[in-house]
Amino acid sequence: MAHTQSSPRGIMTDPSLDKVYNVDFAVGPGKPNNKDDVQLVQLFLQQIYSHSTLGAGPLPDGKKIDTDGVCGPITKSAIWHLQTYLQRVSGGQVYADGVVSPVPLGDELGPHMPSLIWMNWLLQEAIGRGRFITLQIDSITPSPLRTSLPRSYYWY
Repeated sequence: MAHTQSSPRGIMTDPSLDKVYNVDFAVGPGKPNNKDDVQLVQLFLQQIYSHSTLGAGPLPDGKKIDTDGVCGPITKSAIWHLQTYLQRVSGGQVYADGVVSPVPLGDELGPHMPSLIWMNWLLQEAIGRGRFITLQIDSITPSPLRTSLPRSYYWY
């Protein structure tokens, strides 16, 4: 089930990213691909790719991402495409493996920063902090996913 948690300390230079939306299980080829985890990743990808000012550019072939909770070929391609972009702009901090893994608790990040942390930051940049912190009630969030995200979890 998709959820929120505190960000590992020191992960970004932007102090406004004090919490992150997280998945319980990895999303991608050969992974559990729980429906609400996939929907969260799809929502992030959909919004990131629709805001061209973020630099990720449009998806190859002009594909659109549906938030249907199915990790199909378009979602898999979008994950790979974004991770490849993030690997390039982060100086190798993101490992492009086509899988969006859960953000670990505490400070256990290892040598690579999880792409989901970057996706949280990019989503916040795309839609603004006000909408980001109330994603559970925002119109862009699919109805089934809204019930997974905490209703009273507002960040200040």
